[in-house]
Amino acid sequence: MKKIMTLAALAAVVLSSCSKNEIIPNTREENAVVFGAYSGTTKAAPITSTTILKDQGGFSVFAYYTGSADFSATATPNFMFNQNVTSTDGTTWTYSPVKYWPNNDSNTTSGSSTFTDKLSFFAYAPYVAAGADGATSNAVITHVTANTATGDPKVTYAIAANPANSIDLLYSDADLKNKTKQDYTITSKVTFTFKHALSRLEFLVQGAFDSITAGDGALDPATKIYVNSVKIQSEGISKTGVLNLNSGAWELGAVDASFEPAVNVPDDLKSGGTGVTASEAALHAAGEYFMLFPTASAVNYNFIIDYDVITTDTALDGEKSQINNKITKTASIKFEAGKAYKVKLVLGMTTVKLDADVADWTDASDQVIWMPINLS
Repeated sequence: MKKIMTLAALAAVVLSSCSKNEIIPNTREENAVVFGAYSGTTKAAPITSTTILKDQGGFSVFAYYTGSADFSATATPNFMFNQNVTSTDGTTWTYSPVKYWPNNDSNTTSGSSTFTDKLSFFAYAPYVAAGADGATSNAVITHVTANTATGDPKVTYAIAANPANSIDLLYSDADLKNKTKQDYTITSKVTFTFKHALSRLEFLVQGAFDSITAGDGALDPATKIYVNSVKIQSEGISKTGVLNLNSGAWELGAVDASFEPAVNVPDDLKSGGTGVTASEAALHAAGEYFMLFPTASAVNYNFIIDYDVITTDTALDGEKSQINNKITKTASIKFEAGKAYKVKLVLGMTTVKLDADVADWTDASDQVIWMPINLS
């Protein structure tokens, strides 16, 4: 069997501010803190627009009030803690209760202002509800910074063994620390630039029949190739990691050598369906991807496919031949955050070809038999 692996590294387009966003008018001097978000198109993760972002519950904000001092390791999320920001149209974003910019002013001249109080903002998406201690009931985003924790806010993420349960995790890498009221007009928004914190992986399968090129040749109609399972196995996969929302850096948990995430093979590729053909086909359901942690260097991954080759043959007992194949191939990959990777498993199939030849006679030694013998 020949395997071809294709890695498509697609750079993520981040969520950024958009001047077309509607604003929430506020005529008070103590203008409210207003949020906005915009999404361009991207192929790097399932959250591809602010419409999808709002459908997944919006995003979450941590805000730190530090008086006239800068954000530091002693700051706590005392202004906003895991604040859910939602939208009904993917354009205008709201939250409750509304917070207002601090008004402490070092300028004593009437009509002039030099605001000294500072706020620092951090965000992740999609929003996950958390208790006061930061624990969540979500199966993937398992914990967020507690409301009493000091320093950088963090989110703990667990890799889903089933891609149907995977969640695209975004974080804002915009520098929104030490902001004052003077940094914003009465209609300005605190805009978060969201990036994908994980790597996305998907699998494809394709047959190469009597050919060294995937997609060439044709499978005999009497034969079907059905995929039973596809798994990833590696001594380099961590199941959990902690994302620092300030730096964007991951603190990965211990490697779990027994962790084997498996795809949900589509029915059309399983027994009873069309099976593997010369055409490229996705090996898991639409919209399902593995979300994996980025790695600092290349790691060896085992890609394991289990499939059956079944040929209808009425001359055989059971009227078919069935051979199970379990193939493992290793590839070294460095996963990078915000990039999408495709691994194509190519099944090289060679027909058993029969030929014939007829051997010529070979002369043997003569056997002389006297009947009867002549005597001398």
